Amino acid sequence: MPATVPLLGTKSNSVLYVETLLRSSNKTSDYLPTILHADVATFCLIAGVAPTIYLTGSTSENFGSEAVLGHSKRDTGTMGQSRFRVAWQRPWTGDPSAIAQVDITSPTIAIDPSDMARVFFQWYLQIFSEFEDMTNQLCVHIRRVVNPLSRDLGHYTRMTIVSLIGLAQKNICCDWRSFTEALVDHIQRDQTLIVGSNSMQELCTLLHLSGIYTASMLDKTPFAAAQGFASAISCPAVSSIERYPTLPNVVAVALVIPRGSLQIFDPVDIDRFGTPGLHMALHCSGIFENSFFSIHLCFGRLEVDEGQHVGVIKEDEKGWQGHSSLIAICLAPAFQFLIGRGADDVHVALVLNSSAADHHFVPILGPSMRVYDTSITDRQNLHLLRALPGDAEEPVSVLQERPQQLECPKAIPLALCRDQSLDRLTIRTKFTDEIESRDLQNQELKVKIVQQGPCAMRITFGSHSKVLAFPFPVDGAYSKTTIARRKSWIEVTVPLSSPTGSHGYNMRPFPMISAEGYLNCWGLGRVNLAKQPILPLSTARSGLAQPSSAPVAVTETGSARQEDEDGEDDGDDDGDDDDEESVDADSSECRQGVEAGGGTGEGQSRTSLPDVEPALINAYVAAQLTEQQARSQSSRRITQTMRLYSRTRGAAIAALYRHLQQQRRVAPQIQRAAQQQHTRYTNAQLVE
Repeated sequence: MPATVPLLGTKSNSVLYVETLLRSSNKTSDYLPTILHADVATFCLIAGVAPTIYLTGSTSENFGSEAVLGHSKRDTGTMGQSRFRVAWQRPWTGDPSAIAQVDITSPTIAIDPSDMARVFFQWYLQIFSEFEDMTNQLCVHIRRVVNPLSRDLGHYTRMTIVSLIGLAQKNICCDWRSFTEALVDHIQRDQTLIVGSNSMQELCTLLHLSGIYTASMLDKTPFAAAQGFASAISCPAVSSIERYPTLPNVVAVALVIPRGSLQIFDPVDIDRFGTPGLHMALHCSGIFENSFFSIHLCFGRLEVDEGQHVGVIKEDEKGWQGHSSLIAICLAPAFQFLIGRGADDVHVALVLNSSAADHHFVPILGPSMRVYDTSITDRQNLHLLRALPGDAEEPVSVLQERPQQLECPKAIPLALCRDQSLDRLTIRTKFTDEIESRDLQNQELKVKIVQQGPCAMRITFGSHSKVLAFPFPVDGAYSKTTIARRKSWIEVTVPLSSPTGSHGYNMRPFPMISAEGYLNCWGLGRVNLAKQPILPLSTARSGLAQPSSAPVAVTETGSARQEDEDGEDDGDDDGDDDDEESVDADSSECRQGVEAGGGTGEGQSRTSLPDVEPALINAYVAAQLTEQQARSQSSRRITQTMRLYSRTRGAAIAALYRHLQQQRRVAPQIQRAAQQQHTRYTNAQLVE
């Protein structure tokens, strides 16, 4: 996601489709938490994007066959891969009330650095616990035999955490120095990921190279860092290495593994044991062993300039089919090579990751699982380079340090943390206008808070009104409001909306937006019919005879989070307690305001759903087949496409009608219109 989110456009109708093959999870609804290793809403706030299916509770994608195939192999231990496609959008772009107020080019939320550190530390544990927490390794291995999951492939390294921090820096206003120091402190004091403690040097190196955080060991010369490390653990250290009299703080460690050392992989049954993972390790007997999983591997020949300590790789395109050696490269702190009594004490090894194939390789490699191991005295197979092969400069000199705290251009929502996840948003707005300030101080004027849209709340007192926009759908029924009349500010705290809640996008399950002069159904995927393959009429009839088989289908999601109902007041106390008021959304007056103002007009029913009238759905579907597209096709293709168009529109109306039937309070005129449309297209299908 850190690499793909920047590809998403800035328009309100921009969609980013991410499609992959994954091993199945226990339930289809658990796919997102499984692959994200985090609470979905928390990830969405940090990344600034969200799955459309999570926001609206519906999708136009059909994965029924994938789910059937996945469930049929659940207890066999031979579960294959299934296709998984997610449409990501910016959460607030489906709410016209919030689009104009949320600035995509600047941070959309602010988070306290200590809360942010707790969230990321929990994320860190979730990502690496199954591979590095020795206390549950037995349970994990037993479960993998019966029920392998997508996370068992072990896609993630410490670079994943660093990339996620970089993604968060683009979307969150925070004191990043305080956050990173707190996060590193949490990780250093952690005692659950025993194996993970060996990756601390890799994490600090990647944070340093990314310009996020520089540990004390990397802020000194390699000799000074080695002396400090040696004195802390009472071990010897050398001042320099004869082969490398001067070293930068970070070096590229290039290890050449002879082809003969790879013969242990030739008889391995890949279908039985899978593809084994590899990492590099720097170890000094009895003193330390540091693991580096963010490595570069390729077959070829490494050409090194011993004077400049730079190199170039001549890659062998034949790979495993060729005869070249394997080259493994990682970035590591240089001071580690100065620990010990001499250059022979520190070794570099290529090590096999822990996996289900351990019992096959342990008799061959031993408990250390080292495929190849050598020291710095091996001039042929181990090199310390000033930069990665192909680069002429040191790693540190080509990176710019990132700002430690982003400036917030205006008042933005503050995300509040509970149980290592973000579950509430609060925003304080100050009324600087003289008339507004005077009227707010009038105790007789009551302040009303109503939900204007899925991502917006409206404050009203007297003749004044103001809309507060949030970057994520909220549940206005449980809002908490603090009013400081003398200081002329109002603070609103709202919980995040869940997919199965009654607010958020469930207020408008088919949000319509205007983009480039056209009405678009924001939550449904768009298909260019002119570029679709031609289907025979017999196939079209058999595949689209039932509304449930049509391209547009509505599928309810199955995950939900508990809403915040504790009534806690999170407003700041500025020493003016007698001036502040707390307004609970649970009071009858405020609840009536939410229901009356949930739509676009005063007194409108909260579930009247004005944006999902059948006429608008028809307009959206009709836009899929323009007159220009129809003229450019043959008469046969026009006939086939119009049939698909008619079936798709009928399925959309049918899905809309089913949704309206489930609502308790539906405007009668909309219900009648939907029923008429549903009956019309049902009769048309029977006639055909």
